[in-house]
Amino acid sequence: MTKKENYENGSCSKSLIKTLQIMELYARKEEYGIKEISENTNIPPSTVQRIVNTLVMREFLTQNTHNTKYRLGMAFFRISSRYSHGDNWIQQAKLHMEKLVDKHHETVNLAELKGTKVMYLAKVESPFIVRPNFDVGTAYPAVSTALGRCLLSQLPNQELKKMIELSRADKDMPLHIKTQDFINALEKIRERGYAVEDEEFQKGLFCIAAPVYDRQNKCVAAISTSIPKQRLDFGELPELVEDIKETANAISKELQQKFAFEKAE
Repeated sequence: MTKKENYENGSCSKSLIKTLQIMELYARKEEYGIKEISENTNIPPSTVQRIVNTLVMREFLTQNTHNTKYRLGMAFFRISSRYSHGDNWIQQAKLHMEKLVDKHHETVNLAELKGTKVMYLAKVESPFIVRPNFDVGTAYPAVSTALGRCLLSQLPNQELKKMIELSRADKDMPLHIKTQDFINALEKIRERGYAVEDEEFQKGLFCIAAPVYDRQNKCVAAISTSIPKQRLDFGELPELVEDIKETANAISKELQQKFAFEKAE
C-alpha cells in the first residue's frame, strides 16, 4: 500500500502528518511565523496555530517574544541523545539567553576564544532601539572585552602570558598595562566567576560576562550582557550578575549532560 493510499483510507493519523510537516520545516531554517508555516505546508493558518500551540505547550517549540516567531524548544533536544559540536548546543544555549533578555531587556551574547580574539557565536538582542551592535561571526580583541577576559581567565599562566604577548604585538593590549597586573586581574575574575568591562572596549557600553563549561569542566565559551551606560542602574547590578552566572551555569549543565562537545581546532 502506498503512502497516498495509507493517507486516504485513514490508516494513519492525518493530524500527526500535519504536525510532522511543521516540524520538518525546521531543517531549513531557525524560525517561522504562523503565516510562513501555512504557506510552506499548505495547512490552513487556524490549523497551524492549534498544532503550534500544542507543540509549545509540550515544549517542542518555543516562541521568540521579540518577533513572535517559533523555534525548536527544549523537549526537542531532550529526546535526542547524540549531539556533536555545532549549532545544536548553540541553539540550546539561546533558549536560556532569551530568558535572560526577557527578564532584564538587555542584549545577551555567546562567544568563544579564537587565539587572541573572542568570536561571537550567537546573540539575543535587546528590545530597546538603542542597543549594542556586535556581529555574530565577528572577532574582537579578547583582552579588551568582558567576554574575552572571562575566557582568558581560565587559561594556564604560561598560555596566558603568550596570549598577552601576541595581543601586544597586535596592538590590542595597551602599553601602560603591565603583564602581571593583567594576570592578577584575571585571577580575580576566575575567583569570583564573572568579568566586568566598563567603557574600556566601547565608549558608553557596560558589560558583564560569565564562563560556560563542558563535561570535562573546561571553559569552552562565555555569555555576557551588554548595557548602554545611560540605561545602567547600579542598584540592580548584584541581581543582574547573579542572573548572568545562573544562566551560564544552566548552559553549562545542558552542555555537560546532553552534548558531546568537542572543541574545533
